[in-house]
Amino acid sequence: QDDDWNLWFATNKWASKLSWTTWNTYNKSSWLIDNDVVSLHEDNIWNLWFATKKWISKYNWTTWTNYNPTTSWLVDKIVKSIAEDNSWNIWFATINWLSMFNWSSWITYNEADWLADKSVNYAYKDNSWNMWFATINWISKYNWTTWITYNEADWLVNKDVNFIFQDNLWNMWFWTKMWVS
Repeated sequence: QDDDWNLWFATNKWASKLSWTTWNTYNKSSWLIDNDVVSLHEDNIWNLWFATKKWISKYNWTTWTNYNPTTSWLVDKIVKSIAEDNSWNIWFATINWLSMFNWSSWITYNEADWLADKSVNYAYKDNSWNMWFATINWISKYNWTTWITYNEADWLVNKDVNFIFQDNLWNMWFWTKMWVS
């Protein structure tokens, strides 16, 4: 849901917006970089970001900007998730590491930076401004000073984590391939 109360849906054929009773569809003919939309995110200045299996698109309600190897330093074309931190940096979880766009440059994070695994399934910002990254091998948390990896020894029930959520009591929830932690 965006700030105008429109509902957005990502599908493997397009992105759709339901505005009360009107449906709009966005696809390659609308300047979306690819029809297979995996994730959507509205940033703090109301841009809409579309993660696809072939790079990303940004829509500012007037024009489209597509990010690919010639227009950005996005680390991989298959983007699985988009998150934004409290400094308005945009994070992109990809199948090959993690990219962060700070509006002037791109930064890549990988295992050398203490990321738990190169294949990142999901990016999430918690209420304490920490960034969490679900990977196929455990979870990484970045608290702006250090990286922390959580695994089965930390009560994680399975190493392949797909989704992260914080509830209204500030409990962290982790959906894995098998169960929820």
